[in-house]
Amino acid sequence: MSADYDRGLLMLKGYLETGSVLSRREEIGVVTFPTCKYIGVTTACGVSEMKELMQNDRQGLSLFVEEEKRDVTGESFTNYHKWDLAKGQVAFTIGIPVADELVGLKSPVHIGKIPKLKAFKIIHEGPYRHLGNAWGLGNMIARNKD
Repeated sequence: MSADYDRGLLMLKGYLETGSVLSRREEIGVVTFPTCKYIGVTTACGVSEMKELMQNDRQGLSLFVEEEKRDVTGESFTNYHKWDLAKGQVAFTIGIPVADELVGLKSPVHIGKIPKLKAFKIIHEGPYRHLGNAWGLGNMIARNKD
């Protein structure tokens, strides 16, 4: 409940400062995610550290892909490996799909492959601080599915 309360306060703050909440979310539904090769960075941390570390990982990985002139084939993604709210721990991989063969990457950047799979897609547009709105939508949908 604390996360919902914090999210509501952030939206209220934005509304009071600008007259609107700069957050849009859209339920796309179940989609087929094609097989992809990716370059990624995996991080384990406390939930309270996640925002900063995730932003740093995404920026660093984007710079790496640009400097290495890799052929990007899709949008970046986050794959959550562990989400333990009771212990306040999370582990995730930020990945960028690429076309070329991946060899010789140095840590912490690694290569990976995701098999073709079904995924539930929600689009979020707006500042990262409002990403919880998309999470809230996804959780609400998951709770109401049979």
